[in-house]
Amino acid sequence: RKMQGLTGAGSKLYLFGGMREGFRIDSNDLWVFSTTTATWATLSPGPTFTYVFGFTSFSGSLHLMGGETFQTRQSWTYSPGDDAWRNGTRFEAVGASAYDNSPMMDSGVLVDVA
Repeated sequence: RKMQGLTGAGSKLYLFGGMREGFRIDSNDLWVFSTTTATWATLSPGPTFTYVFGFTSFSGSLHLMGGETFQTRQSWTYSPGDDAWRNGTRFEAVGASAYDNSPMMDSGVLVDVA
């Protein structure tokens, strides 16, 4: 696997997407690793197959932004509490730029900048 996303929240690490088993075989699987029990588990697959994207955790949710197979400026939000994905805010709505699909926080607002 390469070009995947990895983010942490509390005692858990979340791994999403990327490429696997060779060139241009995209993935939409979501895995969680518990640092408490040292075990992996699968979660609900993501809304689309993608790689080279922004992936971060904020306010109890995971946020997936951009990517090579997403519509430009698209984002999705994953809720660990109910194991569900939802459409996120398009980047224009928060006044963010779309450069290199890299997320960051600015005054508590999730934006997409380098």
